[in-house]
Amino acid sequence: MVDVFLGKYSRLSFLGHGSMAQVWLAHLIGHPDQLVVVKVMLPTVVAQPRFRQFFDREVQSLAKLRHPYIVRLIDSSYDDPVGPCLVMEYVPGVTLETLLKKQGPLPVGHVGLLLGYLCHALESAHTMGIVHRDLKPANLMVVDAGSLEESIRVMDFGLAEFAGKPHFTAERLAGAASVTAEGTPCYISPESLRGDQVDSRADLYSVGVVLFEMLTGHMPFPHVDVDRLLKAHLYETPQRFWSVGASDVPRAVEAVVQLCLSKYAVERPRSARKVAEQFSEAIGLDIWEAARAEGVPDPAEAAAARKPFDANDRKAIVYQADAWMPERIAVVKLRGFLEDLGGKVAQSEPGLLRIRLGEPEKSDGRRRKIDAKPVPQPVEIELRMEKPDPCNNRLAITVLFRPFTDPVLLQQPVWRNRCEVLYKDLQSYLMAR
Repeated sequence: MVDVFLGKYSRLSFLGHGSMAQVWLAHLIGHPDQLVVVKVMLPTVVAQPRFRQFFDREVQSLAKLRHPYIVRLIDSSYDDPVGPCLVMEYVPGVTLETLLKKQGPLPVGHVGLLLGYLCHALESAHTMGIVHRDLKPANLMVVDAGSLEESIRVMDFGLAEFAGKPHFTAERLAGAASVTAEGTPCYISPESLRGDQVDSRADLYSVGVVLFEMLTGHMPFPHVDVDRLLKAHLYETPQRFWSVGASDVPRAVEAVVQLCLSKYAVERPRSARKVAEQFSEAIGLDIWEAARAEGVPDPAEAAAARKPFDANDRKAIVYQADAWMPERIAVVKLRGFLEDLGGKVAQSEPGLLRIRLGEPEKSDGRRRKIDAKPVPQPVEIELRMEKPDPCNNRLAITVLFRPFTDPVLLQQPVWRNRCEVLYKDLQSYLMAR
């Protein structure tokens, strides 16, 4: 094992490992007081076919997260000699997992305050369309535990995904992508197991499991066998607090926890802030305000202040539409559009799909037959997609048509008419308006 990461972080000690990475404590060379945590991806993970795409996505996700209750990304490298790695902020403290093992169930008021910090962190991430997907006590660092300054830092957004920016990969559009469940068995949401579309409310299910554990010292489902546990998430009713010896917890508090543990996302609270508000009502303390960090704007206000996309792009023909359908149905519809029109995927990333129609075939040096069918004028179609509310099926789409061979085509009526016909076809496939 080398002693230096990214050429500038000196290795100090081994902190542990998970299913995806080894974790090391290091410091910036020449600055022994500047500690960092380095996650080195395991060779078995790196060897997976889509790892590079996963790694790039994780870096993009973490780079956007800047919140006092979220551990931040400092640096990253895909090509480091030791292997792909992430350099994270070092946060001294104790994990909630360790705290619960030492102290057992926590008082309701204490749980409420910790929940307030967690909900602020999640609301910020969810407003940006980022879902954690692996929330559990081991990923929650309690800072200054037992003091008046106690708070939480959310760690390891390593399974994060853009919930507000649908990712229509070439594999999904070709019908070749497989369904995988991401998360830890004790805390995974039912929709993740079913292979359903996952949004921010999957994190709220995990919050419900964590709350159950914090308040009772037990898990909602008592099974040790993993297969039986996963089936319980899908089909069984969680244990009641009185049945695990936690009858002193107010019923209103238990009701909030049980609501978070609903089998279907639509039955849960709509947001992390809503969870905090409901818990606040149950205990008579505004945990949202109590945990608010100074100088951090309200997530909803920050989202509303973001500059919208400029629809007056002079280098493209721009349309805007709304499609009301689940993401998995939109994939099928777009797949049909591509197949029927002979389109090719040129670029795919969260919230963006770029396809090309009429791309010229590479010449083999032979003359075309006189009666050959003429190649349609080439068009590049860029779809910018967002889900303004991850909790419903509205897909806001901005469609841009561009020539990708000759910019002069943009001024030709025939080409522009073709784009208008293509847009109407796309509307028809997506039932958009």
